[in-house]
Amino acid sequence: MSDAGRMIPHRRFTTRVVAGKDQFRQWQNAMAPLMELHWPAARSPSDTCVVDAGTFDLGPLLIVAGRFDGVFARRSKDTIRQGCFDHLLLVFLRQGSIIGKLAGESIRMSAGTGLIGSLASPLELSIDSTEVISIVFERDACPELAATIDRFTNTVLSDRMSSFIGAFLSSIVLQLPNLSAADAPTIVNSIAAFIDACLAQSAARTTDPRVTIWATQFKLACKCINEHLSSLTLTPALVARAAGVSLRQLYYLFECQGGVVKYIRRRRLQACHAAIADPHEPRRIQTIAYSYGFSDPAQFSKAFRAEFGYSPRDARATPARWRLPPERPRTIIEWFARAPLIVGGRLRARTSKMHGATRNAD
Repeated sequence: MSDAGRMIPHRRFTTRVVAGKDQFRQWQNAMAPLMELHWPAARSPSDTCVVDAGTFDLGPLLIVAGRFDGVFARRSKDTIRQGCFDHLLLVFLRQGSIIGKLAGESIRMSAGTGLIGSLASPLELSIDSTEVISIVFERDACPELAATIDRFTNTVLSDRMSSFIGAFLSSIVLQLPNLSAADAPTIVNSIAAFIDACLAQSAARTTDPRVTIWATQFKLACKCINEHLSSLTLTPALVARAAGVSLRQLYYLFECQGGVVKYIRRRRLQACHAAIADPHEPRRIQTIAYSYGFSDPAQFSKAFRAEFGYSPRDARATPARWRLPPERPRTIIEWFARAPLIVGGRLRARTSKMHGATRNAD
């Protein structure tokens, strides 16, 4: 069937397909590769935990919309290492509140607030019963969008920007069930353009008209870096030429990233991490490191530990308890597709008669 005849892949997952006393445990297990979930002190593990959400797979982007009972969420460095999801996300909180720490910084969100975050950031959050819309994407699948968002990662957005983005995402979610797979590239481009335009007008940036030019140059520079991560020719001079700027201007563009050299090294380390932690990757750690320009094993190990808080060998030694049979998903989209609470999956097949589940998944 052509894309014009297929609807955008849509999955729904819910805890309602299991008995109330088992709902929290099922949700906790489903979320384990992404974060640890704990009941608030005032609640019992046997209390019901209602989760109703849907995902729309647009290829490079995943849109998640749903309602979630309140929990305490924690993502440690160990969880980040085992999950190895190098994804960014844009979250709009339609209802509820979130308080806690994200990447070591205190945050507070209320209904109508937006947030740009990363699945590679540690967190400790007290989450009220919420209704949320999120856009999740793999960094390497959307390098230009990632370049735009990188400057705002782990930032709560202003009320004005949150309002714009919330209205836009709500409109998109309403339309998605009626759109075909052939519409997905247009939707992805529209979302990327809208986010880029909103962030370009952020209060966090100056009103100087040159900011638009700088943002474009930064995106071109990041695109060059991503395309040449494994090349020995990747130098600040090459990146400057690709972005059409001088070396001095290039250093200014990457000032908030700690400099262009540090940014390149960080991206190479992230690429190494993804390969080392991939259970399908047969190459030795030293070979992977060398392919990304790290010729000294000791220096690579030191840089890797400084960036992630653990050694390359630790990243490869994934405990069996984290492996999701039959294979560990390599992207967040794969994880959602395999989540054990997907309606229509084997769990529903075993419980639908008992609980009267009648929901369908496209």
